[in-house]
Amino acid sequence: MSFLPVSTHKHLPVPSSAAGFSSLLAEQFEGADLSPAEQQAYQRTQKRLSGGATDQAVLAQRLSRLLPGMTSAVTYHEAHNMFTGTACTSAAGNTYFSSARVTTSVVIKADIGVGYARVFLNALYIYAADGSLQLLAHQDFHCCFYSEQTLAHQAVQLVQRVMLNSLPAPERTDAEADARLLAERIVRDAYTNDQVQMLHQKTGILPG
Repeated sequence: MSFLPVSTHKHLPVPSSAAGFSSLLAEQFEGADLSPAEQQAYQRTQKRLSGGATDQAVLAQRLSRLLPGMTSAVTYHEAHNMFTGTACTSAAGNTYFSSARVTTSVVIKADIGVGYARVFLNALYIYAADGSLQLLAHQDFHCCFYSEQTLAHQAVQLVQRVMLNSLPAPERTDAEADARLLAERIVRDAYTNDQVQMLHQKTGILPG
C-alpha cells in the first residue's frame, strides 16, 4: 500500500489515562511528609495531569458525536495522527483499545489487542461522519497481525465495499476501479489530514 504515508514509528501507542494516574499519585503523596521541593513538584504534576484529563474529556465528547464506544478519555497521538480510547487489560494480561481516524465523509475505527508478543487487529468499523452514528461497514478478524499497512489496506476494502453496495448490482463490476481509487483517497486523507483539526471541523458543523 505504497500510496499511504503511514507512520514509521514501530511502537503502537497504548493509551493511558491522565485521570487514572493522577489518582495514583494522590494516594502516594496526599498527606505524606514531603519536602517543599517535592510538594511543589507534586502540585505542578497534578495540575498538568488535570489539564491532560480535561483535553481527553473534550476529545471524547467530540468524538462521541461521530461514533459510539469511545466516550470516556480519548488521547490524540501526533506521531501516528490518530485518536485512541481508554485501554483495558484482561485477566490474561492482554490489553485492548480502539483507535479512530476522521475524514470528511467517514470515521475509521479499529479494535486493537496487544498480547505478550504480538499486536492484533481484531475488528474494523466504518461510520458515516455526519453525526448519525450510522455503521456503514464492519469486519471482524481472527489472528490478524496489526500493522498500519494492514489497517489501511482493510479500511480501503471496507470503504470500497460501502460505495459498491450503494450502487445497483448491475453497475458494481464496472465501478470497481473507480470505487477503489476513491476509497484509497479517503483512507489516505484519514492518515494525512490533521486529526484534531478534522474532528473540530466535523463536530463544529454538526447540528446542536
